[in-house]
Amino acid sequence: MSFFQQVMLMYGSASTQVIGMGTNSSPWVAAYYITSAAWGTKFANPSTAQTSRNRSFFFSPDGAYAAMGGESTPYFSVYQWSNSSGFGTRSTNPATLPTGATFSIRFTPSGASLLIAGNTSPFMTAYPFSAGTIGTKYADPSSLPVAVTRMSVTEGATSGTTDAAVKIASSPFAYVYPFTDGTGWGTRYSNPGTLPNTGAGDGLSFSRSGAALGLTAAANSTTIYSWTPGTGWGTRYTMPGTIIRTYAINFSNTEVFMSGDATPFAVAYPWDDSTGIGTVYSNPASLPATDSYFHINPNAAGNLVAVGGGSVSPYMYVYNFTPGSGWGTRLSNPGTLPTTSRASDPQFLTQ
Repeated sequence: MSFFQQVMLMYGSASTQVIGMGTNSSPWVAAYYITSAAWGTKFANPSTAQTSRNRSFFFSPDGAYAAMGGESTPYFSVYQWSNSSGFGTRSTNPATLPTGATFSIRFTPSGASLLIAGNTSPFMTAYPFSAGTIGTKYADPSSLPVAVTRMSVTEGATSGTTDAAVKIASSPFAYVYPFTDGTGWGTRYSNPGTLPNTGAGDGLSFSRSGAALGLTAAANSTTIYSWTPGTGWGTRYTMPGTIIRTYAINFSNTEVFMSGDATPFAVAYPWDDSTGIGTVYSNPASLPATDSYFHINPNAAGNLVAVGGGSVSPYMYVYNFTPGSGWGTRLSNPGTLPTTSRASDPQFLTQ
């Protein structure tokens, strides 16, 4: 059973959920109650806030912690999380910090390790994590990437292992590493036989089952590959003839979502790991703003989709979505908006 399928069983598809995201100004994070009908109350800010722009946000698999990236030392923060009271105690920083800004932060599927990707060598940093304690930094990978923009994780080939994919700006455009809790980074997987397409786009994502890996690129050039944990890259799926210039990609159980810098700015397609991508759904009736294309993410049930990351208010849009049918109505804006611009890496957590 995949990591995301376990999340589905753990949290189900109840109507009341939490959405968290990074922001571009103090307090650098925002979290809200949310339902399929409306945004709810904004949670109180952390009592001990981090001090710089937050490009990435991620809940632990058990929903007990919230991790976020930063652009100045200590470059990341981890807080206790409660669906009733919100942000709690901040974890003590590790002895050895990342060397630069964190662009993407993720827990491993077990929750026993914390993986960080950023823009300064060694670009990949990992720590043990247990009951709020960040342990001693793991040794760096033997083969380092260049500056990393996005990371996605899925269960590895055996228990306690993870495959961690990172998007990079130059050829081969993505590295994927096996990672083992308690041991650390393994040998990087060999590149695919046919490399991903070049061009703009910071995004990549494993499908919910872990059997596919999608990467964004220039206009009409998003690439999706089959993926086998323990083996690596497989064949490329056939893609539709026309795709917007994509910057972000993410999967639900039955759809693949992309956001880009041309109208309609957010698109959705049926997805099946066996047969690939289907015919594009009709556009949302109310489109996001022209620059809200850096992040797109569905909730566990695939019936809410967050789109955002731009500099135009309200900075984050959430849509109803019916799996197998398409886009529904956009939720009215929350009463208290995220601060200023660039709401980043939205993540849902169902109560």
